[in-house]
Amino acid sequence: MTNALKHFAFTRRGERRIHDRPSRHEIEACKPWLGAELDAEPPEIDVLLGATAA
Repeated sequence: MTNALKHFAFTRRGERRIHDRPSRHEIEACKPWLGAELDAEPPEIDVLLGATAA
């Protein structure tokens, strides 16, 4: 299991941190890490969850 993004920008609301929608630049910056993880351990099945992953 992994995330499409490795670092999350957030907005603090009281005690909670609400994740912000990632920019295209942030998504592109994380592509090499995601590709390396998938190459190192190819999954038997892919399940994409969330707007960023889709």
